Amino acid sequence: MNWARIRRLLLYLTVTTFALVSYYAYSILPQSTTVEGQVESVFLLSASIGAIIATAYSFLHQLSLFNRVSRDVLSFDLRIPVSIASVSAGLALYYSYQSTGLDWLFIPVPALAVFTILVIRRIYPFQGQTKAPSIAPLTEDGLVKFVTTKGRLKRLAEYRARRFSALLAQSGTIGNPYVLAAKSVSLTIFATVVLVPSALVLGALVWYPLVLLALLPALLYAYPELRLRDKAQERRDRVERELPFFSILVNVLGSAGMPLYTMLTEVADTRIFESIRREALLVKRDVAIFGMNPLEAFEKLASQHPSRKFSSLLYGYTSKVRSGGDIPSYLTGESGSLLRELEESWNRYAGRAGIIGSMMITVFGVIPMLLLIVGIFSPATSVVDLTVFTAVGVPLFAILLVFMAGRMQPVGEEPLVGNARRSLLLSLPGLGVGLLSHQVWLGLASIIFLFCTLYGFSVVEQRREMREVSDALPEFLKDLTEFKRQDYDTSRAILAIAAHNRYTPTFDRILRQVAAQLRAGTPLNEVSVEPRNRLARMVLFVLGQMAYSGGGTVDTLFQLSTYTTRVVEMKRNTMAEMRPYLWLSYLSPVMIAFGVAFITGVMGSFGSLVRPGLSTIHFANISIGDVSPQLKEVSNFLIVTTSAALGIISAKMIDFSVRNTLRASTNVVIATIVAFLLTQVDLVSLFHIAL
Repeated sequence: MNWARIRRLLLYLTVTTFALVSYYAYSILPQSTTVEGQVESVFLLSASIGAIIATAYSFLHQLSLFNRVSRDVLSFDLRIPVSIASVSAGLALYYSYQSTGLDWLFIPVPALAVFTILVIRRIYPFQGQTKAPSIAPLTEDGLVKFVTTKGRLKRLAEYRARRFSALLAQSGTIGNPYVLAAKSVSLTIFATVVLVPSALVLGALVWYPLVLLALLPALLYAYPELRLRDKAQERRDRVERELPFFSILVNVLGSAGMPLYTMLTEVADTRIFESIRREALLVKRDVAIFGMNPLEAFEKLASQHPSRKFSSLLYGYTSKVRSGGDIPSYLTGESGSLLRELEESWNRYAGRAGIIGSMMITVFGVIPMLLLIVGIFSPATSVVDLTVFTAVGVPLFAILLVFMAGRMQPVGEEPLVGNARRSLLLSLPGLGVGLLSHQVWLGLASIIFLFCTLYGFSVVEQRREMREVSDALPEFLKDLTEFKRQDYDTSRAILAIAAHNRYTPTFDRILRQVAAQLRAGTPLNEVSVEPRNRLARMVLFVLGQMAYSGGGTVDTLFQLSTYTTRVVEMKRNTMAEMRPYLWLSYLSPVMIAFGVAFITGVMGSFGSLVRPGLSTIHFANISIGDVSPQLKEVSNFLIVTTSAALGIISAKMIDFSVRNTLRASTNVVIATIVAFLLTQVDLVSLFHIAL
């Protein structure tokens, strides 16, 4: 027993001696401005403090009072109070370090940050040892109960619940409006209690803009309503994008005598119209589960739907059925009206695309030039600004313009599937170009080019198939109509067309698959063929339903052929009108490269001209006319990333999909070649510009 005490005493003395020696070494170590010297000082001081803390804990652990207190306290859940205490201590030490400049005050801050994370992640023993922790988690029931037991908060939650009820119905989201309102109110109150004082303290002690954290409770209060409104608008946009194509199906099958409820139940079992399918499932639920008749289900859906066009179609259909009106004529008129609106939407998109083109020039052309002009007087500031704009501004503006183009387009993005992971892995060897040439921007350009090329080739076959199917559909339906005039049924006409007619390789392959299943005895409405083109899937679905119902007349096929031809021509004409923006995306990188080379040349000439006269004048943090290698490198980075962003935006505008990255790879090649050639030419001397 005595030997154990002696060993423990020797251990205490050894650790204490180590702490004192480490601190003495730190105190006599001269102050150093190098990284190695500062790391050595911090290491010695950290070792000293750590040894002292270990000795104190080992000594206190032997006391019975400490054991009893720690056992009683640590049986509870202390994660939240310990986290708050450690964060507060870290912030106080950081503020003291900023105020006094003493290095030893900053040393515990990273450790406290790590300690806080470990405590939150349930590090033992702060997670507690009892089954019922002293601080219960914030559950949904607890949040609702907190509001329900207080009169004023309950009335506020009930008021908001009425608004949430309407928004839930419009967005198609399932949920309890009162629970959503009560949770919103509770979380806002708790956030106000915690964040407002914290924001004021942080703003006063650390950084003034941190006071804006006090606005987070207001955002938390408004977030549920904003989210539901966004979902309702998204539901409306998606349905209205599919509605013209769905109206073709309704018109053709309605003319064949098929009720709208039957059409919706058939659509609910397919993947042709994803958004309309969700609406069809709601109708099917109301009829099959809640016992409504189809007309009541249509009217209920129309009364709560955010799309006026879809609601008008349903209300008009139910009124025609109740009054005994001419349903085929009504459906024909509605389909024609929706197709005319679709054509107007394509025309509006072609006109509004100029806005995106103007923003492309402004964002990716004018702003970089302005940042470079700043470099004439402060190259260091220009380097920082261009780096931030290249790393943050270019991606953000590219995403914004792609989003704007997507909202303007009458149709959604084509369902292309590429292999991004393989493309990224195969593009990494492009770094070797930068290492061999000792120019990092060439390595970045190589990586972006390889990635865009590999990913673009992974989807180019899909795009070709979709284009070939779209081009062949009008001719196929015209031939099918001619066979129908000769009293062929739909299945027999398809077999004859597959045997003798030729359209495009992709569409011919699809026809052969359909014909093979028909010869095997499969009905046309059960044929399993999935073209990549949504219009082709809709046409095959309509033909299958016509063959199943026996209502495929010459007039219905003529209507289907006419509508399909109009849709294909709308898209084709719009793509032709968008060609100037494709050339703009190719020319913009060249213009940016010339602008960067010209301004950097002017900066160098201007600096050599005025620097002798300013040699006796000292400006703070200003170096006029110095074109540093870092500024040239960042400028080339900007040219490469901007060219890739312009390619992605042009692909979205013209091909209606950002996945056609071959346009971006073409832009990167053009920009890289031009930028590299311009580094070998002095534009100022070439154009004989005298300053």
